[in-house]
Amino acid sequence: MTDTQNPATSNVKPFAHPAAPQFSSSTQGIRLGKQSTYALAGIVVVLVLLVGYQQFQISQLSGQLATVNDTLKSSDVKSRLESQEQSLGELNNRLAYLDSKIEATNHTAQEALKRIKAHEDKDIIGKLVDGLKQTLGLR
Repeated sequence: MTDTQNPATSNVKPFAHPAAPQFSSSTQGIRLGKQSTYALAGIVVVLVLLVGYQQFQISQLSGQLATVNDTLKSSDVKSRLESQEQSLGELNNRLAYLDSKIEATNHTAQEALKRIKAHEDKDIIGKLVDGLKQTLGLR
């Protein structure tokens, strides 16, 4: 007699954990294997969709970042332009001040020249010296 035909050993069942799945036939194991394959495929599909959605969000955020950078650059250019306009305004004020000072100095010089000429016209000694120069041909 063989071990498989021994009546003493034929009633012995292998020890199985109560929480472990009990398979009564091989078709049930194949069904469970297909279910786990479908579950794994579903998880992979969900992960691929999640990665695709994140890539979409990344591309949208990149576009928004480019817009913000362009706005920041134009704002920087605008602030520089305003600063240069302010400097130009200060230079114009300084030039206007210098121009007024030159005009005042020119006016003062013209007044001084008129007074000198008026004084020379009234000066008798100056007239005599001028007459003598003309007579002698000196200039």
